Amino acid sequence: MATLKGLLEEANRGDGSTLIVTGPHTRWLELPEAEQVYSEEAIQFITDVLKRKYKHPRVGRFSPSSMGECARRNVFSYAGAPEIPPDIDNQEMMDHGSWGHLKWQAEGLTVGYMTAGEVWMHDPELRTGGSMDAKLADGSGFELKTAGGFVYTKVVQVDRQPKIENKMQVSNYQLLGDIDWFSIVYEDRSSGSFHEYRQPRDARIEREVIRRLKSYGGYVDEDELPPMLDLCEQRKGVTFKRCGFRKICAAATRPSQFGNLS
Repeated sequence: MATLKGLLEEANRGDGSTLIVTGPHTRWLELPEAEQVYSEEAIQFITDVLKRKYKHPRVGRFSPSSMGECARRNVFSYAGAPEIPPDIDNQEMMDHGSWGHLKWQAEGLTVGYMTAGEVWMHDPELRTGGSMDAKLADGSGFELKTAGGFVYTKVVQVDRQPKIENKMQVSNYQLLGDIDWFSIVYEDRSSGSFHEYRQPRDARIEREVIRRLKSYGGYVDEDELPPMLDLCEQRKGVTFKRCGFRKICAAATRPSQFGNLS
């Protein structure tokens, strides 16, 4: 049976595409329950997360996790515009994802294929920053994406590649941390199935991330807002329904009106 050390040695000999996460994760799942004992480091990490010690204000930065989303929403977040809570169904889905992240992070820190969780990165010049889910033992990054069965099947069996918004998020982290490779792991919320993609640094995607960051920053500097999406103007669609800024979006006129920008 392959060991974590062996997997890392193989990864270091290769081009970075070797899977780092799914081998150790599978072996952890195969352990008897009595042997799935979390390390003190992992337990402390969970405690710190639950105490919100890894939380950072979103005002004044563009989040990597929002790179594939609406430009107007990105500027609202940067400006600290008031958000409304998600509806119950969406909150339940978000909570499932949050606990799923903790489960993987606690396991990774215990087994050793992760060396740190919720790794903060920030670039004041580009005005972007966020916390990637984990740093892996080979120096690469890790992001977990929990998904419903339909989305999981599409990503893993139909498209056979990560979603473009997830690639953009990871590319942002790679830019911030000068990281050559990233593991994006998709997990099916309904079945527990999982699939790991190794994402190399992609200059084309990175250029698009930088273009968007500069565009968002330009709106802030000019104290203007990007145009609304067509469906949002009609108050329709999933994007509108799940947006925390939907109540103020149409009436908002400029980023500075929210009083959080210096």
